[in-house]
Amino acid sequence: MVPMTDTPNLALPYILAAQAQKHVTHNEAIRALDCLVQLSVASRALTAPPTTPEEGSRYIVAAAATGDWASQDAKIAAYQDGAWAFYTPRDGWLAWVTSENVIVVYDGSGWAALPSGGGGVTDHGMLTGLADDDHLQYLTDARGDARYTPIDPVTLGINATADATNRLALKSPASLFDNEGNGHQVKVNKNAASDTASVLYQTNYSGRAEMGLAGDDDFHFKVSPDGTTWHDAILIDRSSGKVSCPQGGPTVQVFTASGTWVKPAGCVKIKATVIGPGGDGGSAPATTGSTKATGAGGGPGGWSILYKDVTAVSSIAVTIGVHGGGTTSFDVASATGGGNGGTAGPTTSSGIGGSPGISGVGSGGTINGGGWIGSGGEIGTGASGSSGIGGSSILGGGPAGHLSGSQRNGSDATVPGAGGEGSYNTGTQSAATGGNGAPGCVIVEEYYA
Repeated sequence: MVPMTDTPNLALPYILAAQAQKHVTHNEAIRALDCLVQLSVASRALTAPPTTPEEGSRYIVAAAATGDWASQDAKIAAYQDGAWAFYTPRDGWLAWVTSENVIVVYDGSGWAALPSGGGGVTDHGMLTGLADDDHLQYLTDARGDARYTPIDPVTLGINATADATNRLALKSPASLFDNEGNGHQVKVNKNAASDTASVLYQTNYSGRAEMGLAGDDDFHFKVSPDGTTWHDAILIDRSSGKVSCPQGGPTVQVFTASGTWVKPAGCVKIKATVIGPGGDGGSAPATTGSTKATGAGGGPGGWSILYKDVTAVSSIAVTIGVHGGGTTSFDVASATGGGNGGTAGPTTSSGIGGSPGISGVGSGGTINGGGWIGSGGEIGTGASGSSGIGGSSILGGGPAGHLSGSQRNGSDATVPGAGGEGSYNTGTQSAATGGNGAPGCVIVEEYYA
């Protein structure tokens, strides 16, 4: 039988017969016992040795170790006599990991937390609420034994691994924070206003939404497409309680001249309001002597509102109709212009007015309609009379008519799609001019969700 040189379990070296310098072998065995008996390691997460290890400190070497720990994965690393010594674990070895407050077991291929239950020993040091007559052997004032001082864990993982940042970690289908007879508050406190106290929602550990006090003391609702770029969607002012949308809600483009609408980045839907141009006010004919004449107000442009998904669209042509009969168009929606105001006179009769311009009409949109026609003006008694009122578009009214005892030229409309003011003439005058109708316009509201 060949004599063994090492013990079968801990691989401690035997002192052999007639061996010189027996103390060397003896001290080597003592060092191994000092490391492996009552095994407690500082950490099992390091892949490289600490820069200033303490004498006697022990670690479980993490996978893919480097430096002095290279190729020593899963072994026990002990800093002894100013150098690193490594011990190969065997199936069933136990170690207390100080940084995690957990017992781990080596299963032949790696280290894992020791499963609970199955006849294990309860750690009474974790018990709380013991009365003086309950388990006196576990009370420090009964035994005076420091081993039973309650443990204050730095981290706690429940079916999950806690770390230095996530010191409390839980993995479960749901969590319940219940009341104890009344209400229940969950409190998230931060140190200073510039810090963050929030709830973060993630997909595969990458942030997608966050709500809370993010960088100041206002309440933020934020979203992110990638966990890096964040957008404040809703902001509640801490002082006034006023709610704002930092992204501005829908963006708007207004076209008062023909051109091209180009879709902004991220836009998915639009609402386009298409307004036809206003008609011109009527021009009162020339008058002589005591004759009088009046011009009616121009008609308003029609309107069409189009709701459209623009996911697959990059741009749309815009045509703006001009006064006196043009048409405004955007995609399939269009709106014709209002009619020009009619005339009455010259005449010496009173109570007569011209015919106001008819309204334009909308078509092709989701909703279509016309405006409100103006008035025909009126030839009054004596030299007085009034010009016709311009028709009102969907955005507002045309210029008002005016009572006059002399010649009056009509005012141009300024509200998109409104009809121009009519005119009035009396005495010996050349024809009076009606006001121009306002051009049409297109208003595009752009939505991003």
